[in-house]
Amino acid sequence: MSSRTSDTHPLRIAEIKLDECKIGLSICPGKIQFGAMSGNWERDLAKDLIKIRESGYDVVISLIEAEEFEELRVESLRDGLVEEFEMSWHWAPIADFST
Repeated sequence: MSSRTSDTHPLRIAEIKLDECKIGLSICPGKIQFGAMSGNWERDLAKDLIKIRESGYDVVISLIEAEEFEELRVESLRDGLVEEFEMSWHWAPIADFST
């Protein structure tokens, strides 16, 4: 099975508008994951961050748990890459299957 990439499946951002601001929700940008229930993923983190920035966002909040950074190969999210795209990054992990 071929992998879904940032080119074949551009990042989709669902928006919630709240007065003067908006919140965007998406899958983990840049994720690389094989054998997932949703298929194989080989996303490009830089392309996904460009899409987020071009969509008008200036903050990225990662909700994944600590071990998922390595599992999804997105360690550079927490290592300062987001700031290179003129956005700030925050981490607020939510345990899987919880709210």
